[in-house]
Amino acid sequence: MKLFDPIFAVLPVSWLDVAALVVFAAAWSGYQWYSDYSDSAQPRLGREMDRYLHEWLMRMAERDNRMVDVNVLHQREFRSQTLDLLRRV
Repeated sequence: MKLFDPIFAVLPVSWLDVAALVVFAAAWSGYQWYSDYSDSAQPRLGREMDRYLHEWLMRMAERDNRMVDVNVLHQREFRSQTLDLLRRV
């Protein structure tokens, strides 16, 4: 325990706090494994989000990037209006 003595000297941590942290981490990792890899007919949230992300990225790659063009035009207009305002002041 000499490795953790500086940590225990700085933080007021008891063995019960460490045990609670270990139990929490074990429960969390167990639930994560269950939610990702258990065999069930129900769709899982992680898998569904991956599927939606993949579909969205495929659609973004296929279509034209019009929003960037619109943003560039708006920024150009804003800069020109700002320069006109600064010239008049």
